[in-house]
Amino acid sequence: MKSRSVLLLFVCVLFTALSGWAQGGQVTVGTVQVTVEDATGAVIPGAKVTLSSPMGSRTVTTDDRGIALFGGVAPGLWTIRAEVPGFKAAEAKDVDVRINVRTPVILVMEPGDVTQTVEVTAAAIAIDPGSTNLTASHNDTLYSTIPIGRNLTNTFYLGAGVNDGGGTGFANPSISGGSGLENLYVLDGVNITNTGFGAYGTYHRVFGPIGSGVTTSFIQEVQVTTGGFEANYGQALGGVVNVTTKSGSNDFHGAIYGYFTTQTLSGANRQINPFRTAQSTEVHGLNEYDFGVEAGGYIMKDRLFWFGSFNPVIRRPEISAPSGFPYAGNCNPLTTLCHALGQIEVPRRTINYAMKLTGVINPDHTVEATWYGDPTVWSFGPTTGSARGEGGRGLLGVPTVVGGVVTPRDFSRLDYSGLNWAIRYNGAFTPKWVLNAHIAQAHNRFAEERFFNAYAITDRTGAITGNPGVPVGLGGIGFFENFKGDTKQFYINSMHQYKLIGPHEINVGFQFETAVWDVDARRSGPSYPLPADPQTVAAGIVGVLQQGGSGTARPCLERTGLADCGIGLPLFPRPGLAPSAYYFQISRGNYAGNPVFTRTRYGALYASDTWSITDRINIKLGLRWEQENMYGNPLVVPTNHYNFTGNWAPRLGVTVDPWGKRKAKAYLSFGRIFERIPLDMAQRSFGGEASFITQIWGATSVDPFSGAPEFNPFPGGSIYLPSFSNFNCAAGVSAVLCTSTGAVREPNPFITGGVGTLMFPGTKMQFLDEFVLGYEQELPHGFFVRTRYLDRRIKRIVEDVSGISVEAANAGMQQEYVITSVTRNTDVARNPKCVDPNESVFSGCPTSGFRFNNPLDGLAFPDGIPDGFPDPVRNYQAVEVSLERRLRDNWQMFINWRIAKLFGNFEGSFRNDNGQEDPNISSLFDFTNSIGLADQFTPGPLPTDRLHIVNFYGSYMINSGWANNLNIGANLRIQSGAPTSRLLHHPAYFNAGEIPEGGRGSLGKTRVIGTFDLHFDYPWKVTERFTLRGALDFFNLFNAERITQVDQFATLGGGGVNPDFLTPLDFQTPFRTRFALRFEW
Repeated sequence: MKSRSVLLLFVCVLFTALSGWAQGGQVTVGTVQVTVEDATGAVIPGAKVTLSSPMGSRTVTTDDRGIALFGGVAPGLWTIRAEVPGFKAAEAKDVDVRINVRTPVILVMEPGDVTQTVEVTAAAIAIDPGSTNLTASHNDTLYSTIPIGRNLTNTFYLGAGVNDGGGTGFANPSISGGSGLENLYVLDGVNITNTGFGAYGTYHRVFGPIGSGVTTSFIQEVQVTTGGFEANYGQALGGVVNVTTKSGSNDFHGAIYGYFTTQTLSGANRQINPFRTAQSTEVHGLNEYDFGVEAGGYIMKDRLFWFGSFNPVIRRPEISAPSGFPYAGNCNPLTTLCHALGQIEVPRRTINYAMKLTGVINPDHTVEATWYGDPTVWSFGPTTGSARGEGGRGLLGVPTVVGGVVTPRDFSRLDYSGLNWAIRYNGAFTPKWVLNAHIAQAHNRFAEERFFNAYAITDRTGAITGNPGVPVGLGGIGFFENFKGDTKQFYINSMHQYKLIGPHEINVGFQFETAVWDVDARRSGPSYPLPADPQTVAAGIVGVLQQGGSGTARPCLERTGLADCGIGLPLFPRPGLAPSAYYFQISRGNYAGNPVFTRTRYGALYASDTWSITDRINIKLGLRWEQENMYGNPLVVPTNHYNFTGNWAPRLGVTVDPWGKRKAKAYLSFGRIFERIPLDMAQRSFGGEASFITQIWGATSVDPFSGAPEFNPFPGGSIYLPSFSNFNCAAGVSAVLCTSTGAVREPNPFITGGVGTLMFPGTKMQFLDEFVLGYEQELPHGFFVRTRYLDRRIKRIVEDVSGISVEAANAGMQQEYVITSVTRNTDVARNPKCVDPNESVFSGCPTSGFRFNNPLDGLAFPDGIPDGFPDPVRNYQAVEVSLERRLRDNWQMFINWRIAKLFGNFEGSFRNDNGQEDPNISSLFDFTNSIGLADQFTPGPLPTDRLHIVNFYGSYMINSGWANNLNIGANLRIQSGAPTSRLLHHPAYFNAGEIPEGGRGSLGKTRVIGTFDLHFDYPWKVTERFTLRGALDFFNLFNAERITQVDQFATLGGGGVNPDFLTPLDFQTPFRTRFALRFEW
């Protein structure tokens, strides 16, 4: 009766609070399975087993298998005690319960008086007999004893199967073959995955991975699941990161601390500029100050507990403009442009905080409330130019000149934060029925402020540097995107035990999430009316305002062989070069679709049954159903929403104890895993975004101080060169501008977007199939060895496509996008045709050209003929071997080695080749296969493919002599190189890095890299209660400085040979020293 009253109260409070709330995180509790046996190994039914901690205790009687099962157990250290008449009591202390893991414990009873107690050592067994999950789980005990960064993201890389995500940054790793935007991140039950891109915390299309401020000071446990997903896991085609934060207890505990990294005690950054023609902002060093306080205790003993943490982090990189650039101050003879800033600091201040309340209603029912955030202000450099990085946007640019006086631009800044909270309930209504539920909210915002509002032009004319190969930023910042995201979540899971031809454990759960993503995305610069052009006239958009613009300024002489481009443009002098006219290629700028307001509703139901057929064999059956309803701009009708329905994900697993001693497990599993599609697709495809791209304008004036061309799209300014101008073009060639030999130099511009992208009927969510085969064995002295094989293959993708080739687009054929599950059989459009039926669209109709007499050609009218796409391929196969010994007798050790192959033509939600973060709407399938796309669709090693990754980490505490209590930790990571390709610019979009020529990975791989880190910490007892602890960490102890990334762009955006092809883009982070002091109680 008491349990029913508690349930009724909870349900009433929960649904009153919901009022339209929504979705899902993952389980934040664990399970403990206690087996009681005598010295012969025979099980003992009817034993009284008590699970206790400072937050209370629970008691269960063992069944006829000698097993007592505790569900809904909060993670942390627990004491387990078993009592049986005629035996001494057996007790295991500090049993480490982990989230979403069944922790098995064996208590061996000795004959004697029950009032006597035998303490069991090494009681907790790391082998979960009923699970097929591939999971690396570590807690704060490990993080405090090894050399590891303080941010939560540093903990991700300790497990096998976790690889650098490349362009998604350190915060978004590639896990088990997925791109860095395909993981799920859950912290204290709150799904903090960025709803726009699928990244960790704050993520931006320009600045990339900004992440979250959560530090190891908050963390109790981090669990990274890399495969073997059971039915309660979904949404992620990579991995699932599940984190719990610390809690209070009946003991007051806490610490005041400071962690300090200084450039004085660290190595110098190796710069890439000496190797490259195109220069970049130089980062010279880093000073970081990480300090705070954490504390926990009780408000009502045994009933109400609290924990709080306040942890500001100040990061102060030192940056400068490269030598010879105006902001470097050594740019003679252009002294009128120089403004020597020298090395400047660009501080980033993050105020991290976390709070938790835990209420114990009774030993069987608890309620937790969590609240945490990370408001951040990041100051940048001057806001000229389009360059980004640690130093912001602009040190490669040109200062403002007012009345002949050089002045720096205002320093821009970023202002962003995450704010998250959750209320969770865990209850055991009977020993065989456990219920977990929570409501939560994740809020995220980002704003770029104080920038100079001018057109962003990358100058490649040589007007300033005397070298057209050196890009210089002119004007404003170009693309900027401010957003707000909000995700409301509800999750409930019920676990039941019953017997039917053996014991069963049933888990049934429901998740629901509603998310919004409101975005203001545009280019800097004044809005200007679209020019009169055959295409803008036909579309009826002449004079419609384009919101700013960004592009490239180019010299006529080097580009066309004609100083005036053959059309009489005025010539301008250049230092050390022959005079030339200039023209602009305005590659980006929207005239519709901004701002945009999007939302999605995601729901999932799942059920699983773990059936113990015998004491040695378990079968796990599961089924998961998922649906996502996505909505874009309500003004875009009828293509402003779509429902992804009918997504069924079966899961099957089998585990076997081959020797019957509960010290080994062989297992296999199959699972179908669906992706939850981020809202970037709704923003860009359902928002009505429209652009008239690759406009060509002739320059008529230059800046009087710098000599750089000025873009002025207003009357009396730059000269617009319309589509089909055919300047200098050979007969039969259609373009805006050609070279002196008649070859195409600047193809016709074209309209893209304009209405919401069409959704092809029947399109369903993207998924992969996964197979796992593994074996685990407990060894003597607390060691465990694990080996497994993982096979993941993409079976269905969701991407936007069009029915025309790049050659047809450049000839002026209209492009219409359709989102579908693309395969070789895809038919969403009426296929274009050549004038000569003997020529092929694949070859680009080289002689006769494309037929334009049917206005439906290329548009979304299926004609029963496949459009000409290949099958998408992403295959991941890996063998992982690990050896671990958790902390025992003052030392611990973890080793894992992954051997893997990642092969295909589709990387996933992030493209490392061109750096595009547009999940499910990348440019990969925007055009049908043709000769102009070279080897884009030919499978090969994908960018994050690394054959070997090896991790070794551990610690040892000296417990005698003069160094008594000195802890020494070490961390070694070695990874083989990544594929290197020859990448060409896109023949229609002109973006660099789009087209692999000669096959993916045709140029081999980068070199093997590795780092060795070392940690020391020593405690001084101030009093019995207070301890002062000092720590010293050395990262990259041997200062390895190998190249980690090379420039694979063989051609530049817009065309032209890249003089920096295969030169370094990044080196390993140099030697760093960090020291810390902690006052603990």
